[in-house]
Amino acid sequence: MSFGISQLEDRNWVFKQNVTVEGDFTIEGDFTFGDAATDDLTINGFISTPAGKTTKFIETGTLQSTADGGLILSSTNARPNSFLCDDSGSNIGTSARNILARTLLTVDQSGGSIRSLMGQMKAISGVDFTTGVYTGVQGYWEFVANNDVQTGAKLSAVDASIEVANGATLTVDSGGILAGVKIELTTSGSATVTQTGDSAAVFVDTAGTITDWKVGVDLNDCTTGVDLGACTTGLNFSSTMTSGINFSGATLSAGTSGSVSNIALEIGSRTTEQTVTFAGGVGVENFEPVQLKVDFVGTNPASMSKVNMIYQQLTHDTTDMANLRLKCADFTIAVAKNLQDAYAYQGEIDFSGTSTIGGEAAVVGYTMNCGSGSVTGNVYGGVFAMQGTSTPAGSSSAIFLSARTSGMTMTNAVYIEPVTGATITNGIYINEAGTLTNFAKWAATGSSIVISDNAMTANNTSHAVRIAVGGATLYIPVFDTSNWG
Repeated sequence: MSFGISQLEDRNWVFKQNVTVEGDFTIEGDFTFGDAATDDLTINGFISTPAGKTTKFIETGTLQSTADGGLILSSTNARPNSFLCDDSGSNIGTSARNILARTLLTVDQSGGSIRSLMGQMKAISGVDFTTGVYTGVQGYWEFVANNDVQTGAKLSAVDASIEVANGATLTVDSGGILAGVKIELTTSGSATVTQTGDSAAVFVDTAGTITDWKVGVDLNDCTTGVDLGACTTGLNFSSTMTSGINFSGATLSAGTSGSVSNIALEIGSRTTEQTVTFAGGVGVENFEPVQLKVDFVGTNPASMSKVNMIYQQLTHDTTDMANLRLKCADFTIAVAKNLQDAYAYQGEIDFSGTSTIGGEAAVVGYTMNCGSGSVTGNVYGGVFAMQGTSTPAGSSSAIFLSARTSGMTMTNAVYIEPVTGATITNGIYINEAGTLTNFAKWAATGSSIVISDNAMTANNTSHAVRIAVGGATLYIPVFDTSNWG
């Protein structure tokens, strides 16, 4: 049965055979088409709605929270809605979309939530999930033969783009959020979420036959790469890895005009300090922004092995730089108020149980190696410099050696050793460019080191200093006056 452009009478019509409409066809009332299980509706043109339409256009099923309210999704009806396109064997060469959901906003918006396209899944009470993938929206790429992503091409399963047109101005005010992707886990009322498995805002899967990504997250043009706000743990490394954080591919350069602008790791900076607030009156308050603590288990290594909690090396072997100063670490404390203690570095080794030291144990080990090449200039194993006219004259020492446990015995406070074939010209060298009042000082003359009432009384030698040479105890006579002759 065929109709041309004509006006059908206002009455009910039932067609039990094929119907062809050759002109425009307008339906102003309800229209029921055939048996949806067996009949097809073929449209060679397109479907359009009038401008300014304020009612629904297409809706399948009924929005409800019980079964059989919508189109039935099943193993035999796995894609009840399909929009299938192809390139017809030709290069498209323009910006094209299979589906475009565009929402135009023409006035200020507030108090609402507008989505141009929304994928939603809802599970009623008692619905559990075992194996499988269940997602509100999935972007999917499939490669079936030999494919090459060439220079300039960008392929992604999901693309988020925000465009600011030429000449336009976009302002994100304080408190506002502009995001390429926004992720949230929302609860309401007395709802609870128990998370003992992998629960992640972004999850890169590794199960089954999935191939490792070369890069998990690749950030190429950001003022701040990652901004961690309210997090219990900022970064957590939980698997076997070669390098936790790697800067080897970064480009770092020296700052100019005395600045240090290229910072790989920053907690405050030389120009802007990080403020740490103590509450006061609440007991012990500790602050340790960097903590490293490990325990070693397993089996004794087959050969001599080392453990470095921190390894640093500066290499300078290309160009002579007479104005360059190298430091593996620069520890500085600036004090202008009262405090209890201040240590730029504090090292400690605690022994417990039964321990055998095969080599040596030292809180600090300094090694100056001049084993090759030609070295000129001042070379020291350690430098302890005191400076400032406010240095307390009666209670200051460049080096303080203390045995702080009653009952302990320490063999040597200072141990000097030239090994076989080595030479130490001076055990102690004193340069009196300034004033050195005493070569040495003991707290009292009646000590076990400075012996008084010695039998040697001639030439004012009323005291002697006890020393040990080999296994013998000897004494160096000292005079109680500089006029000892």
